[in-house]
Amino acid sequence: MKRMMLLAVCTLAGCLTNPFWTSPRTSMELHLDDEDMLVEVKRFLSLGMPIDNAKRIMQQNGFQCQERNHGAAQLNCWAVYKTHFLRSDEIHILLSHESGLLNEIKVECYSVGP
Repeated sequence: MKRMMLLAVCTLAGCLTNPFWTSPRTSMELHLDDEDMLVEVKRFLSLGMPIDNAKRIMQQNGFQCQERNHGAAQLNCWAVYKTHFLRSDEIHILLSHESGLLNEIKVECYSVGP
């Protein structure tokens, strides 16, 4: 009887930790490598999507965003990856758009400070 109870508990515990029942990861991982960060951003954004949706997604993932118009319409989104004593590691995502639709994604990761 004890074995049956132990078997039932282990089976139930296995079912409860089934990866198909857990929520998918919905937050963007931050990377200091430009290419790795671009791959991560592309998991959430796609070319041709409305720029307002892209901005909302970036902000929901901890980025601050500000429109900048330097010849072309661009949304600059940034987040701090880590802070050190007098330095911070930052991630900048530049989202170019035309007619309200995202048409290019650029990533720049760098350290700021001495």
